[in-house]
Amino acid sequence: MAELLTKLAYEKNYRQAHKTYVIINLKRMRMVGVMKREELKKYHTYAFLKKRKNDPAWRESYLDARYRLIRNRLLSLIGFSVLLISCLYLSGNNFLTKRLDTFLTDKIPDSASKTDLENVASSTNDNSEAFPYAVSVADINNLHSFHYTGINNPATATLLFSNEKTGTITFEFSDPTRKQVEIIEFTTEYQLIPTKEIRIFTADYGTENKLGLVKNRIRTVRVNSEILLTTINKADRDREKYFDGKSLYFFHNKSGGISLVTPNYAGNVSESETDVMQEVLNN
Repeated sequence: MAELLTKLAYEKNYRQAHKTYVIINLKRMRMVGVMKREELKKYHTYAFLKKRKNDPAWRESYLDARYRLIRNRLLSLIGFSVLLISCLYLSGNNFLTKRLDTFLTDKIPDSASKTDLENVASSTNDNSEAFPYAVSVADINNLHSFHYTGINNPATATLLFSNEKTGTITFEFSDPTRKQVEIIEFTTEYQLIPTKEIRIFTADYGTENKLGLVKNRIRTVRVNSEILLTTINKADRDREKYFDGKSLYFFHNKSGGISLVTPNYAGNVSESETDVMQEVLNN
C-alpha cells in the first residue's frame, strides 16, 4: 500500500513538473517570436511600414520610422543651412566690396570723380586744370603694350611715340590657321581734347562673374587724351578693315593703372551698344 502511494505521488509530481516545463518553454518561444518580429520590423522601409500604419501589429514600428525620418530630414536641413550661411559669411565681404565698387564706378558724382582723377593725373600732367583726365605721352611710352582678350580682337596693341605729338601703334593678330602673327601699323597723332564721356566694356569684368555679375559690364568714363590713326604704314592681308578711322583714348583707371580705349573690334553687340568701346589693359 505504501509503495502504491509513493508511486502515485511521484507520477503526480512528474506530471506537474512536465506541465510547468511545457508552459515555460511556450512562454520562451512566444517571447523569442515577439523579439524576432520586432527585429524584422526595424529593417523594413518607411514605404512598407506606411502601407501598414493602421495595422495594430505594425503601428508602433510605423510611428518610430516616421519619427526617425522627420528627425533625419531636419538634421540635414539644419546642416545645409549652417553650411550655406558659413559660405555666405566668408564670401560676403568680398562680394559686397565688388558690388560697391561697381556702384561707385557707374554712379559716382561728377565732383567726386573729377577730384579723384585730378589727383591721379596732376603728378604727370601739366595741364591738369584744363584736362584733368589726361594721360601723358611719357606715361604711354612707359607702358608700351596693351593686351586684348576674347575672339575677333587683336592680340596686342603696341604704342611708341617719338615726340609729344606723333608716334606709331602696331596691332598684332594671332592666326592659329596660319600659325603666324599678322600685324597692321599706323602712324598716330596725340592730342588733348575737352573732357569727353564715352561708354566702354570693362576689360577684366569677366573674371568677376563667379557670383553672377554681368559679364562685360558697361561703364562711362571721362577722357582728355585722344589718339588719331592718320595713315597705314603696313597691313597684312585685309586687316585694315578692322579700323574705320575712329579715335582711340587713354584714361587713368580706378586701379591706379592706365587703360587704352579702342573700338569694339569683336562686334556681336545689340543696336543700343554700338557706341560702346573696348577697354584694354597693360597687364
